[in-house]
Amino acid sequence: MQASKAVTINAERNITLRLRADAINLLNRPIWGAPNLNIDSASFGQITSATGSRTVVIGARVEF
Repeated sequence: MQASKAVTINAERNITLRLRADAINLLNRPIWGAPNLNIDSASFGQITSATGSRTVVIGARVEF
């Protein structure tokens, strides 16, 4: 997801503040690992690991 907003600070000098936010995996859903492919294992075919984290980056920029 990506969102941005531009706000004019000074119209005479054309100064603008731009705010931006980027979000990755915002709902924090798991990213499943690979299944166990060892046919001799008791956990054959099972997925026993999951990763994934929520990442949000916020930035500001002044344009003049």
